[in-house]
Amino acid sequence: MQKIGINTSHNIVIDFGLASTGSRIGATALDFMILSVYATAVSSVFYSVPTILVLLLLPVYLFYHLAFEILNDGQSPGKKMCNIRVTSVKGSSPSLKAYLMRWVFRLLDLTGTAGLCGLFFISSTQNRQRVGDIIAQTVVVNTKQSSGVNIDSLLKLGEIDREISYPGVIRYTDTDMLLVKDTINRAKSTPNLETRKILVKLANKIAHELGVKLEGISHGKFLVQVLEEYIILTR
Repeated sequence: MQKIGINTSHNIVIDFGLASTGSRIGATALDFMILSVYATAVSSVFYSVPTILVLLLLPVYLFYHLAFEILNDGQSPGKKMCNIRVTSVKGSSPSLKAYLMRWVFRLLDLTGTAGLCGLFFISSTQNRQRVGDIIAQTVVVNTKQSSGVNIDSLLKLGEIDREISYPGVIRYTDTDMLLVKDTINRAKSTPNLETRKILVKLANKIAHELGVKLEGISHGKFLVQVLEEYIILTR
């Protein structure tokens, strides 16, 4: 599977598997089927009231993808079923502007060209980006493909001069930190309730052992910082 190395704001390079052309086509088809079922259901009820029919159908067709990607971390229902999602090339969740740019360029990539423009760019560009992705600086990744932290980038953290917030991390071993790394990766590649519970439980356990309170920082970011500082202090 083709991968992309994304350099996050924490100076860690994470390897993501790019979504295949087939999975993106499948996600688009599934979303179309969902919209078709919705349209059929609404039409069967309000077929005799054109005004209400238009009010119930037009906004959903126009904003379906935009709304779901903004509210569901880059995943429409079709993308979720195909285990793919939109992410920024900078390693963070896309901004509202980025989502808007992808949505605007759907007209060129998909709607206005029957998907041919989007298919051409996804198949021919290095990071499988349609025009909307290129403009918005986003990529579509496979959430089931294990994303790995690039070890070389972690080792370079040891050369960085920065304030250490959790000096107590030196009590841990490389094996302990491999567990932290694996937990972070699993939470990113398979973002479900179970992996979230494991991540939260591990973060709370480490925070308790270090005698710190998790205020103003998410459990995931805390574990990333613990991993970074362990590398800095022990390499």
